[in-house]
Amino acid sequence: MWRVLAWDPAYALESPPLEGEVQAAFRPLEEPWAPIGEKAASWPLLHFVDGRERVEALLSDGQRLVLLGSLAVGAVAWREGRMRLGEVWVRRYAVGAEEAFCFGALSYEPLPLEGPADPQALLKGLQEERARLEAELARGLQGGVVVVDGPLRMARPRSLGYIKAHWARYLPEKEQGLLRELKPGERTPAFLLRRGGREVASWYLRLPLSGAYPPGAGLLRVEAPLEGFQEMAELSLSLFPALASHPAKDPRAPQNLLPTGGLERELGRRMGSREVVGRQIARFLGGGA
Repeated sequence: MWRVLAWDPAYALESPPLEGEVQAAFRPLEEPWAPIGEKAASWPLLHFVDGRERVEALLSDGQRLVLLGSLAVGAVAWREGRMRLGEVWVRRYAVGAEEAFCFGALSYEPLPLEGPADPQALLKGLQEERARLEAELARGLQGGVVVVDGPLRMARPRSLGYIKAHWARYLPEKEQGLLRELKPGERTPAFLLRRGGREVASWYLRLPLSGAYPPGAGLLRVEAPLEGFQEMAELSLSLFPALASHPAKDPRAPQNLLPTGGLERELGRRMGSREVVGRQIARFLGGGA
């Protein structure tokens, strides 16, 4: 008999989103290794893609664990200062299960895993499915430039990925020093980054800051396909500083871009209330164990 474990799974499963290992060899794609300032760049049609994940319950039948979670991914189009909501997909998964779980109107489709189904493996399975859905949605967008919150995971021309948190180091000590010298609206030269059998161009960019911030604040790491990366790098210098959020409206400012923040709020609304979902699951299964 399945029972809800009587603790907050989102808290217990929380872990930093690791980006990867430091590369053994550093290869710059632009020289000299010095700050690069903004050049005039017109904005094409922009598609901002993002997703949200939410752990809603961790279940046990005494032998197995299953994680119930929701995913929402979507896109907004930005043209000439106007945003338009595009597709939004909401999915509910029973991660680690071979069969669907239904609680009245709530239905969780099975997402089987290979290997031991410990809590961290279950969470990773949910995160990987979110990444897969984001990439699938992004590949279907027509025209313009796709801007993804996170590393690039799809092979699409004219795309940008931006990383807000820096858990891994990709630059040698000497080149790393340039990050401290970057002024708002400046970037580093691009360098080659290898990840998961793919190669992309990457660079760091400093956003404008308002008020007192620690030294590492306002720093984005940006990725683009190798082909045409110079065009994407120039666009990023015009685009990201202009769309940086303000701390009065977003606690993750300035790295959480305005279109992304608006999309995240809509995705959260589409997922529904976590408290209501949790109560419905507990009511069907008889509460915590």
